[in-house]
Amino acid sequence: MAQFNTTELDFDQIKTNLKNHFQRTGSAFADWDFEGSGLSSLLDVLAYNTHYNAVNAHMAMNESFLDSAQLRANVVSRAKLLGYTPSSKTASVATLDVTFTRQGDSGAGEYTLPTGTKFTTTIDQVNYTFQTLSNITASLSAGNKFVFTDLKIYQSTRKRIEYVVDDSIYQKFLIDYNNVDISQLTVEVFPTTNNATPETYTKFSTFTNIDSTSKIYFLHENGDGYYNVTFGDGVLGKSLSPLDTVRIDFITTVGAAANGARLFTYASGANATITGTSTITLKVKSQGGEEKESLASIKYNAPLSFVSQNRAVTAEDYKTLIRQNITNVKDVAVWGGQDNDIPNFGEVNISIRPLDINQLTLTDAEKDEVEGFLDDRKVVAIKPRLRDPLYTFLYAEVFFKYNLTLTNKTKQELETDVRNSIVTFNENNLNNFSGVFRYSTFLKAIDQTNAAILNSVARIHAYKKLTITVTGNESENDSIDFDFAFDGNIDQTESMISSTSWLYSGSDVQLGDEKIVGDSEKRKVFVFKSRTDGTVEKIVQTAGYLYPATGVLQLNNLPSSQTSEIKVKVRPASDDVLAKRREVLSIDLGETQVEGDIDASFLSQYTTVSRDK
Repeated sequence: MAQFNTTELDFDQIKTNLKNHFQRTGSAFADWDFEGSGLSSLLDVLAYNTHYNAVNAHMAMNESFLDSAQLRANVVSRAKLLGYTPSSKTASVATLDVTFTRQGDSGAGEYTLPTGTKFTTTIDQVNYTFQTLSNITASLSAGNKFVFTDLKIYQSTRKRIEYVVDDSIYQKFLIDYNNVDISQLTVEVFPTTNNATPETYTKFSTFTNIDSTSKIYFLHENGDGYYNVTFGDGVLGKSLSPLDTVRIDFITTVGAAANGARLFTYASGANATITGTSTITLKVKSQGGEEKESLASIKYNAPLSFVSQNRAVTAEDYKTLIRQNITNVKDVAVWGGQDNDIPNFGEVNISIRPLDINQLTLTDAEKDEVEGFLDDRKVVAIKPRLRDPLYTFLYAEVFFKYNLTLTNKTKQELETDVRNSIVTFNENNLNNFSGVFRYSTFLKAIDQTNAAILNSVARIHAYKKLTITVTGNESENDSIDFDFAFDGNIDQTESMISSTSWLYSGSDVQLGDEKIVGDSEKRKVFVFKSRTDGTVEKIVQTAGYLYPATGVLQLNNLPSSQTSEIKVKVRPASDDVLAKRREVLSIDLGETQVEGDIDASFLSQYTTVSRDK
């Protein structure tokens, strides 16, 4: 007897195989080989049943592996086997300076702002409540005021659950709330022997120094998307006793929806000792709010977390641990000291890009948090060194043609839409380490903005920020490495660089460069001021040297009357720009120009845009 091909699981193919079977075996059934027959209907049932069973078998097999699973419950379960707990929603955090005025002369020299002090804000016509998550104390200052500096407020709703321990060994304590931020979880146990004194338990992180008396708890996401808290068994972690009371304090949050708030209003929390707020000053807009970890992220991070084993050895270990445990992180770059331009063995370099696109570097407090976290996880002989990201800002002159008959929008509206497309392109493709600006992809994003846009061109420019620091009578500044070649010829008359101006000796001065006769490697940089007749006067004949082939700008200490930040602008030799190591590429929309024009290719006066400025 001929065998069925068991790899063909399509319905039509299964039915065809069944028919072929009847034909080969000389079936005694009459008048069956047509679609309207009764036996054909039975073959449909058999084929459907086989197909459904095959689909279910494939699905069950796919759901058994982390890479192929599609249901969150199964992905979470497989990640749990690797010791990985997916991250929850994370509350958005804002930083404020808040001033309260003391009511009368109460004699109080300090005031404690209680946990749960609320502030309100509005984002896209939706109201959100932010609050403090701990008691904050300030001393009385001048003007009868209490000033709370760097006050952190969280978009959150505070919740509490209490359970009584039963006599089961592995009792689970369910947090049956959606949108929990597990990073702000507090677990306390009130022993039956002394209900007035709770014991605080910490979340398990590593088996190091864990014994039968360790006050730890375990946290896992269950199949319903909620979180379970469990405790030790008396071998790994302290076990609980029957009738103990478990108290779980936590917050719920909307996550990323509350990011970007800038204007806050005091709501409640202060008592009669103070009259209310006199000022609320924004230090850092609300940021750091995130959604529950996606399936793709779990599949990516769980194996890396398992490999790292909560210790920092390799570069990927550092990246994984920082992403998992530090909140204000958009991207991480890690490299060994041996890879520096000047090798420095025995250190690992870490550069972190904050979540907020407008926050270029971590604050000192955030850096201390990272260093403290890594201190117990690093190799003893290796010293982590945090290095701020280096930014190269791109800007463009964008020109596009559009068909007037294909849109109801005005020229200005199309230009606005194109600028929005550039913003989206910047968010999706840049602002990370090792990002690549691809010219063709950039133009594609512009062309796809509106069906009326027929074509586009762009001139790409770049700049870096340079700080000239004045201390006493001395000025200091760093040199610049663009890390890409500049457009132009080593012997050209025109300057390859330009800069914004800064003040020196009562005049606005700038940077320029000129060729060095007989030198095929570098050009001389000078400082100049513009005269009223259009000529220039060199203030410093030799302020450094420019190496166009490598993108290095070596500068001497530039003269300045005050500490200044300037932009040093160049034109890349290639329209494709690559960021390396701790470099971050970002498009400066403020410097970017967008201009649209009606397509008139059918007219004799049709004009095109020059490649050159």
